[in-house]
Amino acid sequence: VCKWTKRPFHVHFGLHNLQPCRGSLTHSFFKRPPFMKLVFTEHKSHPHLRLGVKFADWERPGVNGNSLGIFFWVYSDHGKPDPQEIFLRNEATCIGRITTLFDSVTTLARLCPGREHQAVFGHLCINRLILRREGRIAVIVTDESGARHHLGTITFSENLFDEGLSKLYTGLRPILITSLGRSGSTVLANSLGQHPEVAQIGDYPFEYRFFSYCLDAIYVLTSPANHDFSMGGDAFEIRESFKIGFNPFNHRGYDRLIGNDRLRTFYEGKFARETARFLMAMASDAIALAAAEKQRAVAFVEKVAGIHLANLAENLCADLREIVLVREFWSMVLSMIAFDRKRGTASFFSGDPDSWLIAMAFQYSFILQRSRLEGKILVDYDDLMLDPRARLTKLAHELGLSADDKSVEAMLVPFTANNKYREAHSTHTQSKEECRRLFSDAGIEAVEHFLRPHVDGSADFMATWPGEMDNSLRRLGINA
Repeated sequence: VCKWTKRPFHVHFGLHNLQPCRGSLTHSFFKRPPFMKLVFTEHKSHPHLRLGVKFADWERPGVNGNSLGIFFWVYSDHGKPDPQEIFLRNEATCIGRITTLFDSVTTLARLCPGREHQAVFGHLCINRLILRREGRIAVIVTDESGARHHLGTITFSENLFDEGLSKLYTGLRPILITSLGRSGSTVLANSLGQHPEVAQIGDYPFEYRFFSYCLDAIYVLTSPANHDFSMGGDAFEIRESFKIGFNPFNHRGYDRLIGNDRLRTFYEGKFARETARFLMAMASDAIALAAAEKQRAVAFVEKVAGIHLANLAENLCADLREIVLVREFWSMVLSMIAFDRKRGTASFFSGDPDSWLIAMAFQYSFILQRSRLEGKILVDYDDLMLDPRARLTKLAHELGLSADDKSVEAMLVPFTANNKYREAHSTHTQSKEECRRLFSDAGIEAVEHFLRPHVDGSADFMATWPGEMDNSLRRLGINA
């Protein structure tokens, strides 16, 4: 116990030297060293814009509970820059966006001494729960002309959490299916749901995704305050009465108001931990109730649309299995177009054709990358459709499920020629010539050039960052 403050503090021995926490608003004299390892690499992909990074949450360290605080500053030797925004992308997800940049000389003098009159800065905190144990974050800066530039990469590892927040058991084992649209996720989920050991709640067109709903609630409720995604701490019930938003009280402004950071420590620690545990427990109970009649069920299957939610589930769930379902790119694109035409909707295809195509290529490169991660189960759409019996038998083994004849026959039901599911969901895919009518030759050529190394697995994902392709397309006259 500290003899001055009369408060307890913990001393950690072993792997790290003790460091005094100078400038902290807490009463602790020592802080536990952060788990996360972070390395920033600058990329000089712009003629004169440069980027700097500092891992800190103002007076606090960068890593606090489930939060990661980062300063960014953009500077130029050709006068003060005027970037429109800075955004961060991890895999397919934009995990942070700074749309207001500041030019406070006092702060910049501490961040980039000697360049305080040539720079602007921004700060944000990221919810670490949506990041995998290791990976990379691309830092993209949009310049004054609207062109995007990949100016830096943050490489992280050992993104770990305390035992109370990670590896929760959900009763029935979660099987998540990650894919892009029109890749067979609905039929695969339906097929797995026919297995006597797997529960599927609901069915097309009324899919029941309560587990994903709870994951999303965890993400929103435990995320630090963000200018674009928080509702404000003084008028949230009036301005947006049906939107919760990121926790507006988990913000430095409230630290300064009350004189310490104890509440933020609570939000990033106990609050995040107990919120995640409660919502996971409720999801588990709901799924158990829905699957009660399936006596042999040991797992449940659910589609998940957001890769960030799949990452969150990976961090929280002890026995998660994830299937990454991939379809050949042009076949998927044509199926999306056919789906919308059949129903008269714009569920997939909308806006400028070339811009839409490029966006799909970006997304496709991410799903290919994810399919090659350790521990993921890759299912190729064509393999599944050409020989469903063989692929489903193999998949049952990969998931640790029974692969006897009766179980496999049950899984084959959605693939039979005559069933209402097939009639409602299938489309007559257009020929590839349809692409030539919809998209420009330059757009098709650029997409094929971009995807080729991703398909064969030779791409260095960050070296072929989509922002570079986007800028090259601008030179071709395509605004992506």
